[in-house]
Amino acid sequence: ISLKVDQGEISEGFAGIARAIALVPQSPEIFADTIMKNVTLGAEHSLELVRRYTDMACFTEIADKLPKGFESAINEKGVNLSGGQRQRISIARALVKNAPIVCLDEPTAALDAKSENLIRDSLLEMIKGKTVLMVTHRKALLALMDIVYVLDNGSLTDVNQLGGLDA
Repeated sequence: ISLKVDQGEISEGFAGIARAIALVPQSPEIFADTIMKNVTLGAEHSLELVRRYTDMACFTEIADKLPKGFESAINEKGVNLSGGQRQRISIARALVKNAPIVCLDEPTAALDAKSENLIRDSLLEMIKGKTVLMVTHRKALLALMDIVYVLDNGSLTDVNQLGGLDA
């Protein structure tokens, strides 16, 4: 298996492709472990780096309020977190991974408007120089993309053919 992206070619089979993709799903998988392990997925990263990316995902302040900070426990499926907090962990996780391909599925769906505006700038940083596939209904996020298609009745149409994002 080989995949060409802006940064070069990835040809290490499925494992190589999996390492090359950062995913921010609409309903992220959260594990019964610490905040740190959920953000890094067990990979070795410094607390400084993790804090940098959780800052961008607007999650550091939440972690700092907990008694054990980034070593605080998260319950299975993140039931002790709000939907927005789970989404922020997923965004921080993708930022830490720093993969050349980023897939975003309604990345701010669980966030309020203020948080979405803050995270929008982080998403812009996350996608610089990367191949990005984003599914969203949020106009502010669509504006980050170079090419936008509208899916209507099983057909894709360039948004410019429909009069642009404002149409």
